[in-house]
Parts: sequence; C-alpha cells; structure tokens
Amino acid sequence: MIAVSSAEYLVLLSYVTGLIILQEALENSRQEITTVMMKSYPQLLRKYVADKAKVSSLVEIILLLKLDLFSLKRQEQVGYLTFRMCMFLSIV
Repeated sequence: MIAVSSAEYLVLLSYVTGLIILQEALENSRQEITTVMMKSYPQLLRKYVADKAKVSSLVEIILLLKLDLFSLKRQEQVGYLTFRMCMFLSIV
C-alpha cells in the first residue's frame, strides 16, 4: 500500500473532481451538438452525396454523435404520429 499525505490526497481528489466535471461538460456538449445535427445531417448527406471527401468527413462526424438520441427522437415522432392518427380516427 502506498502512503499518501492529506495534502496529496486533496490534490488528487480535486484532480479527479475536475475530470468528472470536464467529462460531464463534454457529454452535455456532445448531446447539444447531436440535437442540432439531427436536423441538418440528412440534408448535408443529400447535398454532398457526390463529393467523396465531404461524405467521408460526414461519416467521421456521425461517429462522434450520440446515436441513441436519433433513436429516441424517432420513437417520439412515431408516438406522436400514432397519437394523431388515433385522434383523427376517433373524429371520423
């Protein structure tokens, strides 16, 4: 076992706390970027489908996004459309 002084422990604790805060900030930023890209990404793919270099960059970008948000958004859309169809059918 390694002996650690209380001062060293406090430095280590503040370092770990800083890393946790940084990780949370990065995760929040990643989520915000993903939310914005959800709207524009399909349009960008359509626009640059013929340009291999740009498509390659777009593929690299998608690897950095939180893809589970795409799935959640799609589920929300399907749920909303189902609700609207049920409302329409109950009126007719």
